[in-house]
Amino acid sequence: MIKNWKKLSDVKNLSFLFVNLKINDKWVVNPHTHSMIADPESIESGLRTMFDTANGKIAEIKAGKKKSSMFEESSSNEEEEEGMDEE
Repeated sequence: MIKNWKKLSDVKNLSFLFVNLKINDKWVVNPHTHSMIADPESIESGLRTMFDTANGKIAEIKAGKKKSSMFEESSSNEEEEEGMDEE
């Protein structure tokens, strides 16, 4: 993937999925988009890190911690609502 990054980044709708089934997590890389936003010097290290994390070599998520989702309400809204009940 690294050796052919330039060719892969020319394909607009191509995506790669890195999956860690043990922790039920995934990372999606679209080479075209990634090339537009990432520094060329960081592409190799970034891809290696995603690959290693998906293979369990790097513990990205701590036990008991849940990754936030952009579709979930933030906890700050819940705290604000609780604070309103106390007034």
